[in-house]
Amino acid sequence: MGVDVVLMQVDRPGSSPKRRRLNQVAVAVDASEEFAGLCAGENVPMLSRADPYGTLILTSAEMEQFISEVESRQGRSELLGEILRLARTCMADPSMELHLQGD
Repeated sequence: MGVDVVLMQVDRPGSSPKRRRLNQVAVAVDASEEFAGLCAGENVPMLSRADPYGTLILTSAEMEQFISEVESRQGRSELLGEILRLARTCMADPSMELHLQGD
């Protein structure tokens, strides 16, 4: 069960949460379940909240800890590089969210 990482642009016209719209900007697909395994590791409190069967939504304010936890893991694969790129994009724009989507 992989955990895909999806960068979403949040459009909030007006103040009603019912009018909130999400637009997918980019996705890092966890086909090999590498990121899911990283989320199941120890000493990663934010990543361990990821649900392999559900969705965890992270805001730009949470990206500093998310990036720190991803960078603290051993190895630098192409997938982790892409996830870090998406997280840095999210951190730079408060209208973005990072969705960790299980299968």
